[in-house]
Amino acid sequence: MWIISDEYLESLIGDLFIAGTETTTTALRWSIVCLTEYPEIQESLYREITSGISNFLPPSVFNRPALVQVEAFYMEVLRFGHVEFYLFVCVQREAHLHGIVT
Repeated sequence: MWIISDEYLESLIGDLFIAGTETTTTALRWSIVCLTEYPEIQESLYREITSGISNFLPPSVFNRPALVQVEAFYMEVLRFGHVEFYLFVCVQREAHLHGIVT
């Protein structure tokens, strides 16, 4: 049976947290760039949000069918904004595979 050490688990959770916050931050930055570059899209999204969400209830997943343009906008941001996160990997020791040292 393989048991994960506390140190490894802590490192893994930290990596997941950093990757999650980095991708979210990058997506929000690209969104802001696009909205400032195209104010007509910003206005259109604002109108859709104000008409699709009640003033008395917080936004939820159930509002999604009424927010088609908002969803399309964010899908485009994620498509062209290069939101993926790259970790720089450093090996701790040599590995040998079929006579090749990696």
